[in-house]
Amino acid sequence: MLKNLDSLYIGFLLMLIASIFVSSLIKRKTNNLSRYFYGDRNLKPNSVAQLFLSTAFSMNGMMYQIWLGYRIGWYGLLVQVVWCACYIWMAKYSKRIQTLSKNGDTLHGIIAKYFGYKTGQIAAFITILSMILQSSWEFIVGVSVFSDNVAIQTVFIFLIAIIGAFYTVMGGLRGNLYANIFQNIVAMIGFSVVFIVLTCCFHPIHNFNTTSPKLILELGGIGAIISNIVLSIFFQFGDMSAWQNLSSVNKDETSRKRTLWISAFWVLIFPGLIGTLIGLAFKDNSLSNLSGIGVITSDNVFIHILSLIRKISPSLILLISAGFAGAMLSTIDGLFLVCGLAMVADISKKYKSYVKEAMHKESLDDNTDFSQHEMEISAVDYARKWIMLLAVISPLMIFAFIRISGISIFDLVYVAFLVPMTLIPVVFKLLSTKNEGLKSFGWQSIVSGFIAGIVFVIIGLVFKNFLIFGSNLLLWSPTASLMVSFSFYYLFERNTVNG
Repeated sequence: MLKNLDSLYIGFLLMLIASIFVSSLIKRKTNNLSRYFYGDRNLKPNSVAQLFLSTAFSMNGMMYQIWLGYRIGWYGLLVQVVWCACYIWMAKYSKRIQTLSKNGDTLHGIIAKYFGYKTGQIAAFITILSMILQSSWEFIVGVSVFSDNVAIQTVFIFLIAIIGAFYTVMGGLRGNLYANIFQNIVAMIGFSVVFIVLTCCFHPIHNFNTTSPKLILELGGIGAIISNIVLSIFFQFGDMSAWQNLSSVNKDETSRKRTLWISAFWVLIFPGLIGTLIGLAFKDNSLSNLSGIGVITSDNVFIHILSLIRKISPSLILLISAGFAGAMLSTIDGLFLVCGLAMVADISKKYKSYVKEAMHKESLDDNTDFSQHEMEISAVDYARKWIMLLAVISPLMIFAFIRISGISIFDLVYVAFLVPMTLIPVVFKLLSTKNEGLKSFGWQSIVSGFIAGIVFVIIGLVFKNFLIFGSNLLLWSPTASLMVSFSFYYLFERNTVNG
């Protein structure tokens, strides 16, 4: 536990207040579906790149990159390089994605069109579960920096969930964008200050050495390495927030490609390069001893760093605290918005067909009559209620799960990110084909992959000492989920074609 935590708390609270103010600069309480969820579909590439950056430049992503830099040096940057390569790969499909989503369909709506209603519904539930897990992981990683007291952690989770959900509910995508740009800038400054202080005040530059590749295996073994590569290569394709962000870019194909290229650049810098450099700077043994906290682990490495910076100036802690509060908020608000869109556009029986029709009209710039406008207001309000409900309840549920299971906060990433992996086979099928009517198969692939991933997680939690190539089965779960999904998909496809 750090002394003089007041600066951490003050910086955190200032970021919460500032985020509400910045997001309020746009028109409040928008009730237009396209404007609320897609920013009128005319945002510029640089702006949408900030939304992509917000998802990747998270507190958990930053701390994980710092830990990689500390443990394995420059090799840690390779994880982020592969992640950024996925943006470039996705740009290859930008025209196809534009065609598929031009009528206002969500990713799940597109899946339903190609693979049937059941598959689309399952895909929507899969996405909501993924968003809940990802946002909860972000909460839990972030609040671990503030305190190891369960009561204090719970208060912080509740506060940041309420604030993030509040400005998301009010302003939608544009409100989030305004807040995210501000939050990203503060977070960039905050983490850059961490690096500057470590290098200038403690002079560990001479330790910027490489690391033996054998040390990489200490981070979880071959399973962790493979799963990180699998996640980095494929994740964006099955991530509804990525599809939603791309749909908010103006309709020019070149703009969508530019958005992904710009996103790749910024994500490589934050958290990639800066996180790795911070970890490298902290490799000096004298720095870890000087922090006076004890043994360094993945869960407390950043607390060690904050302890060193506190020795220089408490005011710097205030800035850094505001920065990583901004990193947390900028990540979770987008996840909240995705959940709201999935609930109203893909799951709700009352609003689903109307939302699809309204989105299609808005994509064609058609006007709606009064009764349609009233229904639109009702649909957006319905999404707002679900955003608030999921934001408040789900993080606390996952927090309770972690306390009961004893899972490491960094191992939770494999649980949170295995879920979108189940959508990858059907997504690649709809990206590569121009024919609809693939309704004989699809949901089997998603369900089988999901079950396989959960089974690996459960076995990994129960039998923690059971390893395959040096990795607990939990660390293999995203890879297993993807492999089983692909296997079942092509099995059903082949049987359907032969039949």
